[in-house]
Amino acid sequence: MTPSRSFVEAGPAGPAVLKFSNGVDTVAIVIPIDAVPPNVQSVSGVDNITIDSSRPAHPGDVLNVLVTGLTAPDSKRVHVNIAGVDHAALGIVPLGGAHRVQVVLSPELAQARLH
Repeated sequence: MTPSRSFVEAGPAGPAVLKFSNGVDTVAIVIPIDAVPPNVQSVSGVDNITIDSSRPAHPGDVLNVLVTGLTAPDSKRVHVNIAGVDHAALGIVPLGGAHRVQVVLSPELAQARLH
């Protein structure tokens, strides 16, 4: 059996061509590539102090969530889930290759310890 190899060239989400080759024959097929899911980089209060175990967030606090990978930065389409509770985005502002998503921490989380 001849070893085969395959590769996909890096690129944006959408269709990509996957090529298989055994050194003699080559086959190409089109496969869908999903976008990388959004990734939270940091969470801070409106004073830009990072939310962590020594400075936890409290219900009613306005939070700035720095997110990379947003493909549709529309506050009607972006949903923020904190400790199992959905929060509406108040606004989304582009910041270089990321976006700042602003939310108000729900009073439903009064009993949860958030950090």
